[in-house]
Amino acid sequence: MAGLVRGLALAKKVKIYPMVFGSCGAFRGGQEKAKGLGSVAIDPSYVSLAEATGGQALSLNSGEAGQITQIADALVRANAVDLLSVRDSAAGKNRAYTVAIDSSLTRATLALGGASLSALIRPDGTTVQSSDPDVQVSILSSGAIYTLLQPSRGTGRSPSPRPGASLSASPEKGP
Repeated sequence: MAGLVRGLALAKKVKIYPMVFGSCGAFRGGQEKAKGLGSVAIDPSYVSLAEATGGQALSLNSGEAGQITQIADALVRANAVDLLSVRDSAAGKNRAYTVAIDSSLTRATLALGGASLSALIRPDGTTVQSSDPDVQVSILSSGAIYTLLQPSRGTGRSPSPRPGASLSASPEKGP
């Protein structure tokens, strides 16, 4: 079944964002630990499907169930374009990832899995704050999702997440 889902998603250019709760989707394999983006290791088949289609697997706790529509709204957009997708595995290296925003992009969503974001820097050099009027933030046990509703034009940047974490930037193109 997973192969069929993967094939259809790739053929139709659909991104898969599995959102699993608690033991639903948890990895129960032997010594090997699955790549989890939360407190519970996610079954590798969910992670593989998400990575193959350009999505992200999220492990949510039961207290985050009320945010699922906000998460889906931020991640699943009809006119999204991919600007960056990283799974950082370089231990001990400090890197900054840059994202160029031009005038055709009407909103920008950055999803960080497996780590907290120390700072998200706008093109003008100011730090994005969760209290900014143009920012929507979903803080999760498995990471955070930042949506900039009217992103500044230019190149923004984000510091490297910890090893094993993921970062994706999917701005939305205007009509």
